[in-house]
Amino acid sequence: GAIAGDIAVLSKPLGTGLVTAQGSEENKRTAIAGMRTLNRAAAESLRAHYQNVHAVTDVTGYGLAGHGWEIAERSGVTLSIETGVLPLYPGALDIALAGHRTGGDPRNRAYVGDHLTSTASDAHVALCMDPQTSGGLLAAVTESLAADLVASGLWTAIGTFEDDGPGITLR
Repeated sequence: GAIAGDIAVLSKPLGTGLVTAQGSEENKRTAIAGMRTLNRAAAESLRAHYQNVHAVTDVTGYGLAGHGWEIAERSGVTLSIETGVLPLYPGALDIALAGHRTGGDPRNRAYVGDHLTSTASDAHVALCMDPQTSGGLLAAVTESLAADLVASGLWTAIGTFEDDGPGITLR
């Protein structure tokens, strides 16, 4: 049910696959603590404003790009993600910049296939393809609700839903 003009918000950082495979012990501890955090508070914040929430999914094995594509496809819109604002676990970007990829990366790239358009660096694409364990929620919400969710400190606005779909764009 995402509609053009909705804002894409994300409730947890990305990078669990990359960090647990290649991160420092300290960064692994941080990612594991994040994985142990339930999505309950995030879900409750959406439930309280359900009339302004048009689509929700959790971000797990297909990564942000795969689960974002699922919302876009089912809604007939394009999800445009600003990769420079993505919340990341410590070390995740450095690991991706060093060229490390998870075993799920090729599968997730194949899953979004020709539906993906990207001007983002390959490291940022890898972060969007990174399979998440106990990832956050990705939601399509109205602009006014997005502002409130971001102000709560629990959510990050990561992009927009646009008319020309279905598709997914990484910038």
